Amino acid sequence: MVQLLVAMMVATPVVWSLLDRGPPPVETATRLADLDLEHAVDVLIAEQELVDAELHAALWPEYQSQVAGLAGLQAQGAELVLHDLTWRVLPVQGVLVPVELELTVSGQYYDLPILIDGLYRSAWPVEVRRIVVETPKLNAATVQATVLARFHRPPEVDADWLEDEGAFLFPDRPDAGGAALTEAARVHMLQAFKAKVPALEAASSANHKLVMMHLPRTLHTLPETPLGWIQMSVEGAEVTVLEEPS
Repeated sequence: MVQLLVAMMVATPVVWSLLDRGPPPVETATRLADLDLEHAVDVLIAEQELVDAELHAALWPEYQSQVAGLAGLQAQGAELVLHDLTWRVLPVQGVLVPVELELTVSGQYYDLPILIDGLYRSAWPVEVRRIVVETPKLNAATVQATVLARFHRPPEVDADWLEDEGAFLFPDRPDAGGAALTEAARVHMLQAFKAKVPALEAASSANHKLVMMHLPRTLHTLPETPLGWIQMSVEGAEVTVLEEPS
């Protein structure tokens, strides 16, 4: 029954195309007619709780404060001053929602790798995507740096749209049908995200090694840059270093 409801959800072309999972399954009205929708909702909610309890890689909104607190402690441990901390949620990418954290700190440039390395100690896979460092005057060790790190979480389902779809599929039980379809969609989103976790963890580990290999040598070139400014960007296995804003 639960599997059938999940199949109903992904059988809708719009949702299925967002998940990029290939041709949608086909279910007949006769198989849907006898579903105990109220019981299905309870089962689906229980399954969500079970999957979510195992889904440590998802940075839900309620965990952002923990990451922010860890970043503050890492900055303090590196003897850097934390000036600003901003969260940004990017558009959905398949079954992933990128969540970016931007930190602005100041201090000695040779302490910056301590902070960066500490960001990877969180419980969530993270990739450091960009580091911008500038100094108020050339050959000075005191700098201001902005660090952009990316986490992920599953997308939210469109509950209003799914409730309308459920009412269409179950005209004699519109409320129960909408609730069942919505909960089935949530289960499917969590399961689809869970399947991506190994790739997220591998990407985080590779990013950690790449950043910590390139960052120290990049920082050492700062005094030689024409503007006392440098940016290191990481995209997959590609590292780009700029010595002036583009």
